Amino acid sequence: MPFVQRSFLLVKSGEVSVFTVTKGKALLTTTTGALPRPSWYTENLRGIPLSQGFSRLAYREQHFDCLACHVAAQHRAGIDIFVDGDTRLDDDVAGRAWVSYVTERVAGIGTPRVEVPPASFMADKGPGDLMWEVIETRLTPPVTSKIGETTLQLDRAYKAIAPMTDRPVKIGSISAQILALMLANEHYKNRLDLLMDLSIALNKEYHALADAGASRVVVAPDLPAALRPPGMEVVEDDDLDPDTLDAVGAALTTCAAACAETGTIALTGRDGQGRRALTLVPDLHVCLVRAPDIVETVPELIERLGPSARLGRPIVLLSGPSATSDIELARVEGVHGPRRLVVLVYEEG
Repeated sequence: MPFVQRSFLLVKSGEVSVFTVTKGKALLTTTTGALPRPSWYTENLRGIPLSQGFSRLAYREQHFDCLACHVAAQHRAGIDIFVDGDTRLDDDVAGRAWVSYVTERVAGIGTPRVEVPPASFMADKGPGDLMWEVIETRLTPPVTSKIGETTLQLDRAYKAIAPMTDRPVKIGSISAQILALMLANEHYKNRLDLLMDLSIALNKEYHALADAGASRVVVAPDLPAALRPPGMEVVEDDDLDPDTLDAVGAALTTCAAACAETGTIALTGRDGQGRRALTLVPDLHVCLVRAPDIVETVPELIERLGPSARLGRPIVLLSGPSATSDIELARVEGVHGPRRLVVLVYEEG
């Protein structure tokens, strides 16, 4: 990757040098770090994966309610790039969860101890110093074996908040460099080797997070080239496994027909529609509907699907994104299919 050096123009205002490169330009606003945690948010993950927490009614309800509060507050404040406010972090003192969310979910890191890490920035500190008290309260986990698999699931954190707003969303996390300083290295010969393995492990999480933003899209192998989006990585569904489909983040298909009366689209698995898993696993389903394929009523839709039915083809009817209220009448999205459904109507030619 070429390195581009950027220069900044400085002018003097009295005795103060001032950057002027952004003069007259509107800058995007965002925040860094956690947002205030509501007092009613009492559920915590305590080391389990975020996806497992979402399977628990109380945690899921409080997590998503907290996200909704954060989104509303950022809209009121006029923020341009939203954050999730680190909603996934546990309710701990001294910012401990900022570190522990990662250390509890990385293979090779052991149970934390009440001590400070052997880092140079703590060399001149001792009990009673503010920095010592904060860092000791965060606890120090030992590195007991080679750094291995991670279960941070930052992509799940993004997918939880992204449908709540049309603004860009960023997800924050501790860096490998800082994380290495917060550990007691009992396995690696030197801290550089530890840092490199941490970087490799976290890099996989960051790539999954980037992919969750639908930078890639999966399509059926027979989707016409003219309908494939430019500027995106297009992955063909050659019987991809569920984990790979989930990592892609978005599916693009055509449909067999659509009903204006009910907002229903019909899939028969032909002509760019793909197999059922293609539109079941990814979080986002974008469906391209030809204007001539739209009928007004349900009987007309059934008539249009007659030939496929007589051939014994599987027919799927979709009238919106996946949602269920089976458990205590609490609405949950994305359990039985994509959480987001986008329908684009187009005219050929």
